[in-house]
Amino acid sequence: MSGQFKRRDFLKGSTAAVAALSAGLDVAAGQMPDANASVARIDQLRQAFNSAYSAGNAIAIGSLLAEDAVFMPPGEPAVVGRTAIQARYAAQFSATYSAFTLNRGEILVLANLAWLRGPYLRIDTPVVGGPSTTTTGKYVMIFRRDRGDWKIINDCWNSDETPPKVDARGALHSFRPLGEWRLSGVSRTLRVI
Repeated sequence: MSGQFKRRDFLKGSTAAVAALSAGLDVAAGQMPDANASVARIDQLRQAFNSAYSAGNAIAIGSLLAEDAVFMPPGEPAVVGRTAIQARYAAQFSATYSAFTLNRGEILVLANLAWLRGPYLRIDTPVVGGPSTTTTGKYVMIFRRDRGDWKIINDCWNSDETPPKVDARGALHSFRPLGEWRLSGVSRTLRVI
């Protein structure tokens, strides 16, 4: 009797699992048009970012960002918040004209989050004149659905170029005056105490 009971419970459980899986597949299939529309929208935002960057329009870049967006540029601290990111780009664009292309790479949408990753090409020319420089690299952008539309919440990139080598001895020597100044301040504080 207990063998029959276990078999019956197993069959009930298996039937329920198959039904749940089938329902999940139906839901996933029903979401495909939305996922495709989201992928298309993310790609439109990539193109809008290209246009705004190449036009030197920090305000247009800001319109693509969530209020709490974070940009992580190479070689500098993270820039947090739409206003700070816009200000960073405004300063950059006042000194440099850039022809910029984020190439489309992989776009993946998962519920209210999406990411876009791929290669980029940037040609920078100083506003005051001088030779142009070309940089290639890769990027990752993360998007969040915000009030029905997608906004960039994180952007991280780095170039393909090897960073210049730093002479360690020279670098340490340049920090010596800073260290001595700081130690003298600590010494004065300790004398007061």
